[in-house]
Order: sequence, then C-alpha cells, then structure tokens
Amino acid sequence: MKKVRKLFDELFAFLPMIIIIGLILYVSKSVRENDSFKPPMERGITIDDQKITVAQLFEASAEDISYASHLKATGSFYKTEKTSSDLSKSGVKGASGTFTLSDENASFDIKYDRYYTDSENYKWTLSGEGEFQRIKPTLTSFYGYSGDTDDRANYTYYGGMANGEEIGSPEDYDRDGPVAIIDLEKILVPDLTKLNKTSMEINGDLDYIKISFFGTSCCDLISDAFVDGNVYGIYCISEIDYYFTRDAYHKLKKVEMKGSDNTTNMMNWIIDRTYSGTVTVDEVSFGN
Repeated sequence: MKKVRKLFDELFAFLPMIIIIGLILYVSKSVRENDSFKPPMERGITIDDQKITVAQLFEASAEDISYASHLKATGSFYKTEKTSSDLSKSGVKGASGTFTLSDENASFDIKYDRYYTDSENYKWTLSGEGEFQRIKPTLTSFYGYSGDTDDRANYTYYGGMANGEEIGSPEDYDRDGPVAIIDLEKILVPDLTKLNKTSMEINGDLDYIKISFFGTSCCDLISDAFVDGNVYGIYCISEIDYYFTRDAYHKLKKVEMKGSDNTTNMMNWIIDRTYSGTVTVDEVSFGN
C-alpha cells in the first residue's frame, strides 16, 4: 500500500509539468492552424472544400497576365483636390471660416492592349483620354493664378520587342494637355515584396474572393504603375481591393483603389484630396 501511495505521489509531482507541456502543444497546434498568426501571403481561404492561399492566388494570376497571348484591360481614375485658407489664422482680426483657393477635379480613362508571343516578341499599346478642371476664385489671381481652366487630354503610345529588338518609346505618342500615364499591368500584378507595412483582409462571402490591402503604405504595392509619379495623387490611397473569381480557376477580374487625406502647409492652406480608381481585366487569352 505504501508503494502504491508513493507511486501516486510521484505521478502527482509531475502532473503540473505534464499539463504545461500539453498546453504548449495545444497552443502551438492552434497557432499553426490559425491563419491570423501566419504571414499575410500564407493566409488562405477555403472555397468548396479547397484551400488556397493569398500567395497562390497572386502567383497564378501573375503568370496568366504576364504570359497571356492577348491581354486587354481598362481603367478609370478620379481625383479631387480642394485647397482652402483657414481665415482664423490669416492675422485679420475677427476673421473666421475658410476661403476656397482652388477646386480641382481630374478624371482619366485608360485602355491597355498587349499581344505576347515570347520574351523577344510582344507589343503593348496604351491609350487614354481625360479631363482636368480647376476652378479658382478671382481673388486667387493675387497669388499668380489665371482663373478657371478646363483641359482635355488624350494620348496613344506603344512599346515592346520585335525579334529581340526594342520597339516604341515614350516619344511615340500624341497628347494635348496634362495626362496620367498609368501602366495597368503593374496594377494587376502588384509588387508584393512591399507588403511589410500593409495590413490585409480576406473576404470569401461575396460573389468574388476579395483580397484587401489597407494602410498609408499600400500604394507602394502599385507605385511603379504610375509612370508620371504623383500626378494623380496616388499617395493618398489607403485601400486596394483585388477581386478573384470563386470558380476553380480563381481568375483576377478587377482591382479597386481609394483613399483620401488632409494636410495643412506652412501658409496654413488646407489641402483635401480624394482618389479612386478601377482596373478591369477584359480579356486574358492564350494561343493564336
């Protein structure tokens, strides 16, 4: 009886350690199975009993878009920028409220068409049409502005390779007025190496699989697409949504982006910006 009692005492002495080890193993298993603990690109979604990760979605899409014999995409982009003065900080006694210095609106529609045979034979054409409006009260002529403007712009240019020789150049276009040259393919295939400072969300409850990127740094994912830099205010983008089909192929269908910001410069001018854009994949085909 004493030996049995001694055995039980020894087992109870090790019981806390056994419980701790068990908890560690359970938590470790939960962490491995819980997507919220995984790096963004390793997180996944289950559709019809098939689990697919974010990395797999974008890798398959990038391959399709990069090597399709015919790729066709369209984009629409909108920007507003309002600059006003805080009269309470103007130094004028009793002044209050704000005075609008300028009110700008820009819109642009872009078409991208690419034919691809191999890395030494492909051609793309980029064309766009847009409108830029700036409304300035006559008072702002004091600052050197000329008043209202309404500019329309269009351009078409091409590039690629023919038998290993580069064809086309930025000089091969016609344009009139301010334009936004945006490489739609680089929006469809984002640079996901710049994902570090960007949060992500997966939503599979819609007609599409929606992958959303959030944060002031998410525009870094597509910054290479904007050939002429910040002309369209891309650095106020704070959300980019990628939509993939829910079928077995999970094809990328469209990309949406939006954002806004508010800044005040050294002259106490308040600048409010909004930005939105949509890129739609119209055709991805293979073969002649």
